[in-house]
Amino acid sequence: MPSFRTEARRHRIPVANLRQGSYLAPWNHDPKLTMTKLIAALVLAASAAFAAEPLNQKCPITHEAANPAIKSTYSKTIEFCCSKCKAQFDATPKAYMPAIVKARKGQCPLSNKSSTAGKSSVYTREVAFKDAAAKAKFDSSPDSYIAQVKQ
Repeated sequence: MPSFRTEARRHRIPVANLRQGSYLAPWNHDPKLTMTKLIAALVLAASAAFAAEPLNQKCPITHEAANPAIKSTYSKTIEFCCSKCKAQFDATPKAYMPAIVKARKGQCPLSNKSSTAGKSSVYTREVAFKDAAAKAKFDSSPDSYIAQVKQ
């Protein structure tokens, strides 16, 4: 294995500016570790974006004040045809509520093309209700009522 100084000269990096094991040394990076960190950061950012939605103030069934103790979690996986559609959706998922409701497995709801493996997002939203009866009605057919959830 070449020495630290040899590698620094080969990459035309002044040795005085780097220490062995330094984060700045490009030959010290493990590509698998770097990719793992990148994926973890993206997953964390995506989950933070979806988790940021506050609970609704009005029950989507009765349209009366919601009780934050009575809630249900709506979750749906949306598949996309390309990275562009996925990025567009991930930027503002709530803007695509009609697309979320009509999303079918194997089809991109934004372009109506066939979906590509690995291009999917999960839309998750906690919904509060006035009472247990409203929660049960929502849970029986969540796609029918999710569009009515307002802040």
